[in-house]
Amino acid sequence: MESTKLAPRDKPKLGIIGWRGMVGSVLLERMKCEADFNYFQTTFYSSSQAGSAAPAIDDNTGKNAGNLLSNPTIGDAYDYSDLSKLDIILTTQGGSYSEKVLPKLRHMGWQGYWIDAASTFRMHPNTKIVLDPINRADLLTAISQGIKTFAGANCSTATLLLGLAGLFQASLIETLSFMSYQSISGAGAQAMKELIAQHDYISKNQSAHAHHTHSAIEQEKNLTQALHDENFPKTSLSVPLATNILPWIDSDLGTGSSREELKTMDETNKILSIAAHKRIPIDGTCVRVGVLRSHSFGCTIRLRKNLAIAEIEQIIAGAHPWVKLIPNTKEATLRHLTPIACAKTLDIHVGRLRKTRIDAYTINAFVIADQLLWGAAEPLRRMLHLILERYAHEPTLFNNENALIKK
Repeated sequence: MESTKLAPRDKPKLGIIGWRGMVGSVLLERMKCEADFNYFQTTFYSSSQAGSAAPAIDDNTGKNAGNLLSNPTIGDAYDYSDLSKLDIILTTQGGSYSEKVLPKLRHMGWQGYWIDAASTFRMHPNTKIVLDPINRADLLTAISQGIKTFAGANCSTATLLLGLAGLFQASLIETLSFMSYQSISGAGAQAMKELIAQHDYISKNQSAHAHHTHSAIEQEKNLTQALHDENFPKTSLSVPLATNILPWIDSDLGTGSSREELKTMDETNKILSIAAHKRIPIDGTCVRVGVLRSHSFGCTIRLRKNLAIAEIEQIIAGAHPWVKLIPNTKEATLRHLTPIACAKTLDIHVGRLRKTRIDAYTINAFVIADQLLWGAAEPLRRMLHLILERYAHEPTLFNNENALIKK
């Protein structure tokens, strides 16, 4: 995705907050890779490292040498006067920061663009959920209409919707039931480190018993005992995830469902701008698995039409360039339809596509994508370019002297 380059004085002022976390670090690498910093006057902000040296950002294309940041030092993430001078704020800092800062900036009269990875304002009426290429046209329209708050989708919503985009866009899905297999990186850096520590603990335990443990059943017994050790690392996860699965993600809604499960239906229908009386019923069970990166989904989909598998494959594969259809064979599935095959790539793999024995309208599919990319970082950086695209046609979109318009 490429934007028209602007003269330095015309480049919008961008502030980035939360770049050191899991999502933020992936976003930063993507922006470096795509030379995104060429298009902005960028300042990094932090709640704890204000005044420190900002990370060096060079154009990796070699076209421009030197640091591309407009400010060599890190700004204060709670300096409202400084923040109010920005045209765009992109934050992956988390919901508590967003909840505190955005309302105050708006109350001050700030008219800039807020792009947020957190769920805090995601379902607000005046917030658009960003998932280009799925709702690219809607996002451009929203910018034209003066919408200034944009939020990334939940990671599971985004990856599932991108995989099945063709069926959704053709209005072919009547209902969708899914089982998610969500990687630990979706729970954050500390949780991922703890899973690695759990495996390390198990490995050391097995090594300690290696000389006098001969049978598999004895090894299993020792391992199971280790999982219940008082010192077994489970501060973040509260229970072992290594050699285990956790069929509950996010808070308890008191309805039998978790918040993660509700998000998928609510956000999908909002992203697709589906009217309340025409909402697509979507439900499932979200499960945390001991995978480091990439979310997977086993889907049972009831279609509105009885279509041949070949036609369904064509619709799915033609949705956008990142969908990769995996043949429904054992060899192709085991080689390409795995979290490892998708990790650190923008490819979204869809496979195990077949008719079910339920009826002619119901199909099965399996979807996998790197949730740190498409489920978090990539839609945010693409939203930056949509704002630039609109700016190229409407130069007055930004007030480059100060994005704060006094009341």
